Parts: sequence; structure tokens; C-alpha cells
Amino acid sequence: MSTELIKRANPADDYELLQRVGSGTYGEQEILMIRECSHANIIAYHGSYLRRDRLWIVMEYCGGGSLQDIYHMTGPLSELQIAFVCRETLKGLDYLHKMGKVHRDIKGANILLTHAGDQTLEMAPEVACVERRGGYGVQCDVWAVGITAIELAECQPPSFDLHPMQVLYLMTRSSYKPPHLKEKHRWSPLFHDFVRQCLTKNPKKRPTPDKLLSVNNGSSARLIQRRVQDDDDKDSGEEEEVKDNTV
Repeated sequence: MSTELIKRANPADDYELLQRVGSGTYGEQEILMIRECSHANIIAYHGSYLRRDRLWIVMEYCGGGSLQDIYHMTGPLSELQIAFVCRETLKGLDYLHKMGKVHRDIKGANILLTHAGDQTLEMAPEVACVERRGGYGVQCDVWAVGITAIELAECQPPSFDLHPMQVLYLMTRSSYKPPHLKEKHRWSPLFHDFVRQCLTKNPKKRPTPDKLLSVNNGSSARLIQRRVQDDDDKDSGEEEEVKDNTV
């Protein structure tokens, strides 16, 4: 074995030694970002501890599991359940975006429920970021909401059977068309239009979370507001049933 593969010299000769474990790219900055968040739909941060050279981050406990866990057990969610999930997710994203933060990892596995059925977004420190000039912005989260809506309706995200690099290649082509719900007649026109708006290819034309939540936004808002409002009008206990069905 070449001695060049494993060096026995002092690493301080080649690297700058940091005094704090976790400071830098994936540590202190990210913890500060999630510590600043305080919203019902964002998983709460309780503290961090350094013990025996390991960084422990204490977050809110969500005993209801993730939506991915749920649809693996129960099958596809109903349109009413998906509308509820999208509404709560957009509320959390609206809060983050107005603070200048991007989630970057919205998906069924990162949407968690408490035992009471309340929904929170898991925001891992190494994934959360503050929007900066250049690159992608907050609108990538809206795209992810559309993808997640399809995932919850079909128990798998679009193009799940393709290699991620192949998907990225296809998305960069001018002929690329955003994904859509496969079963056209199973879902309402409102749901189809909501997914279409979230998956608008041009991020500058993609609606923001507050726009999607606005009552003035036509079909997308009607999907979220009317579906949940109808549920409230029928029986105050039925929304609890929606939650119970997803726990």
C-alpha cells in the first residue's frame, strides 16, 4: 500500500483545526436558523448538547409518525386529507419564506404528525438554509409541495423508478413537462389545477405559499379552503377523523 494513501503526519500540518465540533457548514449556523423558528407547523427546536465529541440536537417529538409511514400502512390519502396536508404545509412554508428561509426537503417522510394529529414540517439543520442571491430560491419549496401532493395520492413520487441523475437530466431539457396526477377521473379539477400551479416550470411564474392560500387565488385556494371548510361545516368531529386516519 502506498504511504500516500494513509498519511501518518500531524493533520495540523495539512488542515486548519477547528475548536468547536459542528461549527461551520453543518453545525452552528444551521442550529441558529432552526432555533429562530417558532410556528405551529414547524417542528420545535429545544436545544443542543455537546457530549463526548458528539453533537446532540433535541427536537419536538412527533409520535404520530410521518405521512410516508401512514400511506405505507393505509394506502393513498383521500383528496380531503391531502388538501388538509397541503394547507398546513403551505402555512409553515409561508412562515419560513417570510423569514428568508428555504426548507429544501419537503416530502412525505418529512411531514410529521403529533399524537394529537397536528402537522409539523421536519426541518433538519443540515437541510435548512437561508436564501441567498443566485441559485434557486424559496419557490423550490412550492414545487416540492406539488410533488408531495402526487406522492400522497399515488403512494410514490413521480419518476420514483428513475435514477436521480436521470431525472435531473430530463428536467433540464426544454421539452420537459412537469409531472401530473395519473388518474385524471379519480381527482377533482380543483386538485389537478392545484398540482399544476405548484409544478409551474418557470419559478418566476410559480405562485407563492401565501398566494396559494389566498381566497383570491381561484381553484387552488378553493381546493384547500373549501375542502377543509366543507369538512368543518358538516361536523366538527370529522376533521378529527381525517387526522385520526392519518395517524
